[in-house]
Amino acid sequence: MRQLTCSRAGLLGILGLVVSPVLAAQPSVEIRDPWVRATVPGQEVAAAYAEFVASRPLRLTAISSPLARSGALHEMKEEGGVMRMRNRRDFALPAGRSVKLAPGGLHIMLFGVSGPLEAGRQVPLRFEFRGSDGRTFSRTVEATVRAVESD
Repeated sequence: MRQLTCSRAGLLGILGLVVSPVLAAQPSVEIRDPWVRATVPGQEVAAAYAEFVASRPLRLTAISSPLARSGALHEMKEEGGVMRMRNRRDFALPAGRSVKLAPGGLHIMLFGVSGPLEAGRQVPLRFEFRGSDGRTFSRTVEATVRAVESD
């Protein structure tokens, strides 16, 4: 019986040595102030925003929500005096630096939104990230819907 107890303790110690570095290697990303612009009845597209601070260099590669058919990363940019919206494959998140998605710049579009998004409602957003080592992971947050006056 005693030998079995020692074996369990030894196994737990070995697992701790193996699992701890794996968990420590997982990059962290802080997602601050996630929010979605309120929509009106019949509007099937919504914009979402947040601020990201990553512990290591990452790329935000995708966005999804159970309340939308699909999501896309976009950027507003002035070209020849005209603001244009472009799809982006990903957004770079440099280590320790804030990257803010905001109206008029980098942002998220949600397509096929199911029903109006009214101020105060919570919308789950799932962000997918890729590290410089190629590993991927995701984080899900609840974003608050905000009514915003025209910019």
